[in-house]
Amino acid sequence: IGKSRTANDVILYENAVILGGTLGNIFALFHLPLHLGLWLVILFGLSAGIFVGCLAVALAEILNTFPIMFRRLGVKEGLSFIMLFMALGKMAGALYFYANHMAK
Repeated sequence: IGKSRTANDVILYENAVILGGTLGNIFALFHLPLHLGLWLVILFGLSAGIFVGCLAVALAEILNTFPIMFRRLGVKEGLSFIMLFMALGKMAGALYFYANHMAK
C-alpha cells in the first residue's frame, strides 16, 4: 500500500484478504470441487508463487530483527544456540503438523 500509494483503498485490501482467507478455508475444509479451467489454474499458480516470494522476503526482514533484539536484551553469548534451537523448534513443529495431517 505504501509503495503503490493506494492508502485510500485500505478497506478494499482488507476486504480482499478477509474474503480470500474465508473462501480458502471453506474450500479446504469442505473439499468443494472447483472446475476452473487452464487459465484460472495458471492465474492461481502465479498468485501462489508471488505469495511465496513475498513470504520469503518477509522472513528475510524478520531475520534482520534478531540482532537488534539480542542487542537490546543484552544477550552476548549463546546466540548461535538460540538460533539453532529456534530453527529446531520450527522444524519439529512442522514435522509434527505434517505427520498428523498426512495420517488423515
